[in-house]
Amino acid sequence: MKAVASFVRTGEGRTPFIFVPAQKPKGRPRTEYRARITKPQDVEEARKLGYPLYLLEPVAVTALGYPMEFPPELVIDRSILPAVDTTYRTIPFDSSEAVLKPRIEDVAIALLSIDAIAARAVLDRNRDAIDPDYLLKRVIKEDAEERATWVRFFDLAAGLPRVGESIPKAALERKLRKNPVLRRLPL
Repeated sequence: MKAVASFVRTGEGRTPFIFVPAQKPKGRPRTEYRARITKPQDVEEARKLGYPLYLLEPVAVTALGYPMEFPPELVIDRSILPAVDTTYRTIPFDSSEAVLKPRIEDVAIALLSIDAIAARAVLDRNRDAIDPDYLLKRVIKEDAEERATWVRFFDLAAGLPRVGESIPKAALERKLRKNPVLRRLPL
């Protein structure tokens, strides 16, 4: 057996363009839909409808003080992931609130799966705006303790459990200096 997830139309207005009918077994009374997310406009439409997903793009990371390039990735609530068809690589989150209204800490946790050094740099360069307690809660909820330990998140969030090895502090500082802040964009 496998778990199946889809969206069911509740009758209000036209069906938004990002939803396509899902294949259904015979005899089912309602049409189920899957969200097709293939371009940034689809993400914007889904967010307007209140679905917990957002597109993590290089411009957002650069705005937080760490210039880098990577293909955009879809950060999505794990509960709706089976009902979404996408061409983007996905980063599933357990918290829909963190996906609907991402904070710097949430962006850093998503970055852990792309570039752990970038995640640490974003937190360091925005240290005055991060909440250590929230960071601790989010790392534990997303089961990211091992990746967070590698880049020494425990320096920023006291009480974060250390799982596995961590990069030496001097080596981390060298890596962070290799990518200086050229200019920070206003948020």
